[in-house]
Amino acid sequence: MMTNHLPSLASFSLAHHSLEFSVLQMVIVTDCPKMKNFSQGELSTPRLEHMHLTRDEDGELQWEGDLNTTIKHMFDQMNMQNSQAIEVTDQLLQLE
Repeated sequence: MMTNHLPSLASFSLAHHSLEFSVLQMVIVTDCPKMKNFSQGELSTPRLEHMHLTRDEDGELQWEGDLNTTIKHMFDQMNMQNSQAIEVTDQLLQLE
């Protein structure tokens, strides 16, 4: 499954139901800045093997235990980086 350049996507499923993706093997999320989680309910992805979501300082992919937690971690990191960039920009403007 791939989601690419969906700037308004906050979640794949807003339903509070259990979802099972028994054959899902790969998830790629690219340029979905508002995506906070994959689903609101419980999620089962027993065959999920590959994810392209979050990267650490070395550019390595990180798995946070489950799909929802990993996407939330990616969202939190992105927001932290954006707020740091805004803070630096504000500091530079004050120096001018």
